[in-house]
Amino acid sequence: MVFTHLPSAICLALVSIPNSLPAALTLLILRACTQSMDVAPRTAFLAAALPSDKRTAIMGAVNVVKTTAQSLGPLLTGILARKGMFGLAFVIAGILKIVYDLGMLVSFAGKEAAKRREAAQANSQEESA
Repeated sequence: MVFTHLPSAICLALVSIPNSLPAALTLLILRACTQSMDVAPRTAFLAAALPSDKRTAIMGAVNVVKTTAQSLGPLLTGILARKGMFGLAFVIAGILKIVYDLGMLVSFAGKEAAKRREAAQANSQEESA
């Protein structure tokens, strides 16, 4: 999931760097092509990684946090645009998305492998008993 969303975040952070419209539009188009590649895998991944008894509450909290963060973006962008730093909004947004992706990777790396090992151990203990 991180490897599908990371290029999108990098393109977003780089949008304000080019001095030409075609280059900036190319980065925006590349971002648009890759930004939603992680939606279904992220949801499935979170559902698989979370304990089933807490899944609904955690998924709800994730959606509330995402919605709140998305509502603050236009406010911050407006403040930066008024100060003549509109391009900085793209850099901040890209960096936040990169940190989010890497945080997800670090948080859940190895969780599935650990679950498989636990299941295999439980099966081998049941078979030996």
